[in-house]
Amino acid sequence: MIKKKTIQIILFTSATICFVFYASEFAFSNPNKTIQQNETIQIKPKDSTIPEKKLKSEKLEVEIEKLRAEVNQLRISNKANGPLLKRIINILSAIGGIAGAVVAFLIWMLSRSFTNKLSKFQAEKLKQDKRISREEHLLNLYKTLSDKSLTTQIAAAAVLLQRLHEGNERKKISGINPSQKEEQSTIINVLLAIIKKPEIKKSPESKILCKFIGDKLAIALDATGKKIEDLKENSPLKRMDLDFQNAYLPKVWWPGIDAREVDFFEADLNNSGFSGAFLMKAVFKNSILENCVFKNANLSEVNFCNANLIGANLSNANLSKANLYNANLSGANLSNAILTGADLRNANLENANMHGAQLLNTKL
Repeated sequence: MIKKKTIQIILFTSATICFVFYASEFAFSNPNKTIQQNETIQIKPKDSTIPEKKLKSEKLEVEIEKLRAEVNQLRISNKANGPLLKRIINILSAIGGIAGAVVAFLIWMLSRSFTNKLSKFQAEKLKQDKRISREEHLLNLYKTLSDKSLTTQIAAAAVLLQRLHEGNERKKISGINPSQKEEQSTIINVLLAIIKKPEIKKSPESKILCKFIGDKLAIALDATGKKIEDLKENSPLKRMDLDFQNAYLPKVWWPGIDAREVDFFEADLNNSGFSGAFLMKAVFKNSILENCVFKNANLSEVNFCNANLIGANLSNANLSKANLYNANLSGANLSNAILTGADLRNANLENANMHGAQLLNTKL
């Protein structure tokens, strides 16, 4: 629609300019020059005694007089119409100028619109190319996690964890878009898939990789080193909907981790550190927790049913209302632990240190 109107305006402007040109030629041409030349025409008949020649001379003089009268009439008409014609020409010139300005404005608007659309297209194309390149790089990193070299595997995991950490920091400042959120979720799922592979326990080197992933994953998600005043409504791990069911995470170091309500069902976390952790309502059912350190941890309402807690350090831990049914606590340190309302039925407490433990309403 805009192009059609632009063409019409251009045609109108061209016609106006042509009209103005020819009108100005007519208005500013000097008709007086011709008239003056005509006025200087003097026909002097030759002297002749022949009557016919005299008659013709008289007729010629009459014609000249008529011609002079017509010239005078044209001169008067020209003087009368000259100012009006000039006024019309001025008006048409103004209209032509306005039309030219309108055409120039429309052309500018069209060029600006085209430039904006082109810039937007180029920016979108660049953004798309960048996203594709990033996805290809991520895919290569995922493949590298299956490399035979432990060093290569750790290097790939480190890059993925760094991206996860950067995304989490960006989310705190300005938030993340759906694409970035999907990328974070994919990285987490891939890393969890690595530490959940059934065959992962068979390789001694895999223990190092799994510990590295476990340690750095909690840091990347800002879940460790918490104090009671740092806790928000939900755990960072719970907000990301993480679960560590069947995960192999030996010797992970998670002091002060906020893993409230997180599922560690049948996970292998032997020799791991949870000092000062916040694990309220977490699930450790059937988990391997041998020699784990839960010193000063908040374990209220945690499900330790059938868990292997042999040699675990639970000193000064809050185990109120915890489910320790059929748990193996042989050799565990429960000194000064709060076991108010806890369920210790059928638990193996052989050689366990219960000195100073609070057993109010504890089921034994």
